[in-house]
Amino acid sequence: MTLEQLINEILTVKGERGDQIDALCPFHKDTRASFTINKRTGDWKCFKPDCEGYKGGKLKTLLIKLDVKDPEKKAREVLREAGDVLDIRKVEKLHANLLENKAVINYLTKNCGYTKDTIARFKLGWDGVRIHIPIFDEHKNLVNIRKYNPINEAKTVGIVGCNKPRIFPIENIQNDDTKIFLCAGEKDTILANQLGFNAITITAGEGVIPRDNLHLFKNKIVYIIHDVDDAGEIAVKKIVATLRDVVRKIIKVTLPVTYPNKDITDFIIKERKDKESILDAIERGRVLFERSQIEQEKPIKTTVENALIPKHYNKNISFEATIIGKDFDPYLVPKTIEIYCIGSGTSKTCNTCPLKENSKIVNFGLKDYIRFVGVSEKNLQTAISDLAKLPRCKNVEIINKEMSSLYALHFESVINNDTRENPQSKTDSSQGYAVDVDFVMNQTYECVGYVMSDPKTQYGTILIHKMTKLNSNIDIFVLTKEEVEKFKLIFHT
Repeated sequence: MTLEQLINEILTVKGERGDQIDALCPFHKDTRASFTINKRTGDWKCFKPDCEGYKGGKLKTLLIKLDVKDPEKKAREVLREAGDVLDIRKVEKLHANLLENKAVINYLTKNCGYTKDTIARFKLGWDGVRIHIPIFDEHKNLVNIRKYNPINEAKTVGIVGCNKPRIFPIENIQNDDTKIFLCAGEKDTILANQLGFNAITITAGEGVIPRDNLHLFKNKIVYIIHDVDDAGEIAVKKIVATLRDVVRKIIKVTLPVTYPNKDITDFIIKERKDKESILDAIERGRVLFERSQIEQEKPIKTTVENALIPKHYNKNISFEATIIGKDFDPYLVPKTIEIYCIGSGTSKTCNTCPLKENSKIVNFGLKDYIRFVGVSEKNLQTAISDLAKLPRCKNVEIINKEMSSLYALHFESVINNDTRENPQSKTDSSQGYAVDVDFVMNQTYECVGYVMSDPKTQYGTILIHKMTKLNSNIDIFVLTKEEVEKFKLIFHT
């Protein structure tokens, strides 16, 4: 049995309008066919305000109310048969339906604050029950349709089988704007875009960031403008944990809403605020993360002799040193990679593998590089799988997208006048790796780097990520009075 056949069996059908079937309401004495049901989704509603069906609902709820046998099973069977389909022609058709419906246009204008240009830009559609929001990928392919019920304002739903987390609108994170405004939900995001913000949302709900899109956030400044409630607070923590390795900065923006208002739409529509009010809230935003906290945090000043003491482990340190040796060629280690599955998808771990349906982009941090130095191809793949939280599988294919260079180098403490005047003092030497920095042999630098432990030998080493040239020994060389007198005697004789 199809969904349409089931509808004809349980209701008195009076007509059709596209995907909408008009019928006599089964919950009150009806002569005007005030009941409508979608023949693809089963969503239904009665438009008589004092009817128990006015709130509407899902097909399963209708079958329960009408005492249909095995309502859950019946609903599952017919909906599987009906299925939603991705069809750009249907998007255009439902967009045209919306533009012809004055009541829906009025709702979007009054309750959502949208202009006609915004409605056209996002190709919003109307199926008789829900407002449709088409979702496109980076290649402009239609990949989902999010559907919002304006009557009961229930959770926005997508097409079954297409609800992978997506960035919406994807073009906003692909542009050159370094600022991204991350909103909670498509409805708020559309309004934020209309107000001129480079806003996006994730179509799977608050707090979820698709990991295969993490590279798109690289060096962005992310402003989180989520709902002012407990769920919003939890989501913010998840976002910071996910994005901190790739973004430059994360700022939490708290809108000064009054209860029960909680989001951008409430702020603009119900509290009658404007863009300037949002900008004020952005100005007062709280910085939750900044890349300088990790890779540019104020280093601990020390010396070559004391660089590798235990209390400096995993800390950012600075010291002055003269470069006295280096390897001829650098290690080339992965900075950004893309991982694919090339297997058949039939092993036991395939169902839970992040690569089941898509490739994955992984950005490694500075402290990860030590895991890749001097390892075999096999051990490199193992290290990458562990850091990317993937199963150790022979079907993993790794493509290097961006590499970093690590020069193994040797350095010693700087020779200065104190060293020369104190015969008891001595220079000390150590070793480390220069990460993506230029340097010249036999020159003196202020070096900044992290103290790490070599995973193969457990020897202490330093990942130097910043080197600033200082005056050389020749530049700072000064003759003492005693040395001047000695030279006078020598040349005099």
